[in-house]
Amino acid sequence: MSQLDPSLGPGLLYLHGFASSPESYKGRAFARHFGEERLRRLDLRLPNRDHLRVSAMIDHVRAETRVAEEVILIGSSLGGLVAAHVAALEPAVRAAIVMAPAFGFVRRWGERLGAEAMARWRGGEALEVEDHAGGPPLQVDFGFYEDAALVDAAFPHLEVPVLIFHGRQDQVVDIAGSVAFAEQTSHADLVKLEDDHGLVKSLPRILERSTNFIQTLRRDHEPQRNPQ
Repeated sequence: MSQLDPSLGPGLLYLHGFASSPESYKGRAFARHFGEERLRRLDLRLPNRDHLRVSAMIDHVRAETRVAEEVILIGSSLGGLVAAHVAALEPAVRAAIVMAPAFGFVRRWGERLGAEAMARWRGGEALEVEDHAGGPPLQVDFGFYEDAALVDAAFPHLEVPVLIFHGRQDQVVDIAGSVAFAEQTSHADLVKLEDDHGLVKSLPRILERSTNFIQTLRRDHEPQRNPQ
């Protein structure tokens, strides 16, 4: 755990998605854009790659926010869900930027796997999932699903600004979740993109819009100077 440099403005913490890693394409792109000295990419494979728990991810990010005066969370997919929940809990979080946040993913997993596969998983058979970081397949235990169901039961209630990017052609996380979240969140700005879940095609626009969002936050936070 290292201290973010406050002279550069709010620190940035990047949270990768499910079955991904800090070396994800978007994570590296954000680090290049904002600079490694300002943005840190957290590892959310917690407690370990085959026994993932969303609650452990949230606890880890909460602890990381407490070493900074203020921080902006940037999250992709499951990392976006984690970012939103942490932003609702930690006073050091100034704002959140989330890409295809995985709201409602527990329900969708049950629907996509079907009753038979869910029964095998519940009975102790690991769910094999491709490792997008390039390693061997993840062997996800059913505890991940049970833990995530408790976290994903309702939208977090945010009092800080949140910028949401979501692709209209997302076949992994339905944009309807982001629409519903934005409608109930007073400081939310939802940007709908002509893109899929990866949002790779839209990344230049996402980086530009995120930069403007962060710059606006910093201007709004600066004390007003009296005219001479």
